[in-house]
Amino acid sequence: MRPTFEVQVFKRDHWVIETRCTSEEEARKIARLVLAERRSDGVRVVREWPREDGTVVERELFTEFRDAADRITLGPIDDPPRPCETIDEFYGVDARLTVSRLFKGYIEHLVVTPTEMLHNHAELRRLADKDDLLPSAVSRVAALQAGQESRARRDEIHRIIDTMSERARKAAGERNLPLVSRHGWARTVQAAAELGAPEDRDFLALVALSTESTRVRSWPGKVEFFADILDREPELDGHPLALLDGALADTLGVNPVVQELLGSQPSLARALGSLADLGQGRLEAPPTGAGAATMRMNALFASRAMPASRHVMLDWMRRQLKGSAPLVRNDPQGERTAFRHLLERLLTDSGLLGGSGMAEALTLRYMRFLEQGGATGKRLAIDGVVASCADARQAALYLMALAGSEFGRDQAEHLEGVLTGLVSNPASHGRFTSTGATIKLNLERLTALYETAAGSPLEPQTRRRVADGIDAMIASYIVNQRVVERLDNPGDPLRHRAIRLMQMCTPGVLTSQRALTIVRERVIGHLRQPNFEQKFVADIADPAVRERALRDFFTLLSRAGFH
Repeated sequence: MRPTFEVQVFKRDHWVIETRCTSEEEARKIARLVLAERRSDGVRVVREWPREDGTVVERELFTEFRDAADRITLGPIDDPPRPCETIDEFYGVDARLTVSRLFKGYIEHLVVTPTEMLHNHAELRRLADKDDLLPSAVSRVAALQAGQESRARRDEIHRIIDTMSERARKAAGERNLPLVSRHGWARTVQAAAELGAPEDRDFLALVALSTESTRVRSWPGKVEFFADILDREPELDGHPLALLDGALADTLGVNPVVQELLGSQPSLARALGSLADLGQGRLEAPPTGAGAATMRMNALFASRAMPASRHVMLDWMRRQLKGSAPLVRNDPQGERTAFRHLLERLLTDSGLLGGSGMAEALTLRYMRFLEQGGATGKRLAIDGVVASCADARQAALYLMALAGSEFGRDQAEHLEGVLTGLVSNPASHGRFTSTGATIKLNLERLTALYETAAGSPLEPQTRRRVADGIDAMIASYIVNQRVVERLDNPGDPLRHRAIRLMQMCTPGVLTSQRALTIVRERVIGHLRQPNFEQKFVADIADPAVRERALRDFFTLLSRAGFH
């Protein structure tokens, strides 16, 4: 099947199809003619490639505006932003996400990031000079945060912005900041710490970074800019890595970058799944049509802790899930199947990727499958997501994440009832474990579930009840699977048996209290037997090795809390 090329024109706030062409060259020629005639604010060329399965892959090939900045309006904010109390919070990742949403059009068309806007004085001044864009944004945020008291909040935000602008102006005159491209990022962060007061060190470092990154005026180029720094400094970690992670994160929630990273995806569901894999460094191969930076980013996510970048990518996914675009095109019957597959990709052993916000987005997405609305629809949506989970363990992880959302709090009684029902029977551990997994892996997953429950946003009484239920289930699993008997095989030397049991008791292995009690009782039984020390090293001939083995074992005892 041959591709077609759409010429689209921008009318105030949306794109309209002007014509379709059979060649890219013809489409680009028509687009430039339309722009020259000043019949629209902008033009773009989009290639549509029909697949054999009936889906259509779109890719934007060319975009140009007469004057992009002059027509830009504020973007919507789906969630009221949390009020920032200090100037440092105004520079934080959540505040920058709000900036990204409000100034989405401005940012995408001028190829500038929130970090650059806040740290480069020329960019901050340019934004301030764009008609009433900045004052309108401040007013909207103040109204969302303070309601009838918005005037005071608006004045407060303006004062903070004035302070930020003056700070950027002064920093622009600093001549001693090194060039990141010449001296490296770690050296730049160190130099910034030596130049300014403690409260200014991060700001000055990001000023130096933004001075160079603003010169890159393409989104793929910006991603490559940050990836190059990380490649050149493979040992980068700690605070310098955290600062760079924040700056890189600003690029990863921008639609052109997401499209570049993911390439041609057959559906929204597949795109979100690929992004989830990318955020965990688990992409096995670059998606069709993806840019060169994709696998570099995948390797970085696999090898380094980059929480800000992952947070921004998950936020983009969450907003797409909450939106109205179908998970699969032209296939209403395939929506639920796609939903189940995506849900499984998002549920990991340590919890749901994206936490409470993602759990709420998934539940709202499921509500689109239902005819019922209101409280009934919400309860049915919770039940529907639970039924879509692969097993009871995943369902419990979803419910615990949902409990921290506004949706979960609104339906707390129903949510808690479903969750406590799942974990109420200790003998039901078979619903939480996999027959294809090893006992060790099942125990690790159950222990992670117990820890998630103990730290979950559930109400304290419910949290204790759920954690106790999982605790009892782990103990039941240990007894049922004869875990202690396997570890304490009488045919093995006592030293091997005792060490295996002790390793189960060390911090972070079994946090379940009932399970720990079972294993500790067996250890204590060994310790109390006559001549334990002689029996422990009976299979070792060398006296020095015997002494070292006993010393290591008693160190293990101490770590496990045996005194």
